[in-house]
Amino acid sequence: MIGIHTQNKQTEEQLILLLKGFEAESYQPDHAYTMVLWLENTKMPQNAKVDQVICLKDIALPLSQSEWIEIVKNASSSNPLYENDFFCFDAQRRFLVNKKKHHAIPLTEKENDFLLFLLKQPDHQASKDLILQKVWKYKPTTQTHTLESHLYALKQKLGKDADKLVQNKDGLFILK
Repeated sequence: MIGIHTQNKQTEEQLILLLKGFEAESYQPDHAYTMVLWLENTKMPQNAKVDQVICLKDIALPLSQSEWIEIVKNASSSNPLYENDFFCFDAQRRFLVNKKKHHAIPLTEKENDFLLFLLKQPDHQASKDLILQKVWKYKPTTQTHTLESHLYALKQKLGKDADKLVQNKDGLFILK
């Protein structure tokens, strides 16, 4: 079942009507959903029973039926590339979901590329030099704090749970 939530109940009802062929309803906190399409900036309730949250707050409404169905198909067909107890990373749609807070976190292109690169490495770890060469295309002799700056910005987005996703230990960046 897909849950759809927006502050405007009339818009919510119209979007549900457009989803012929999908099981969809207005989001209710006490129901279990395989996916929730969240169309606003507010946080989901902490007791939400959700496998996957898709934050669509930046989508321009109104949508045609075909546009809306395409969005839902893309959302439901994309599986997270990486998941741990705290985060779910989807490189295709460039976001993380904090599973404890049920909150979608959009990523910049470089944040996404950085996490995707770590994901593809043995043991999900790589040195600063290798990351700078492969993700930023810097020469090995380049002296920069670009990676640390990007990691700092990412950790600010993730909040207190940041170390449960990525860490820097002894010059190695590790995807947890």
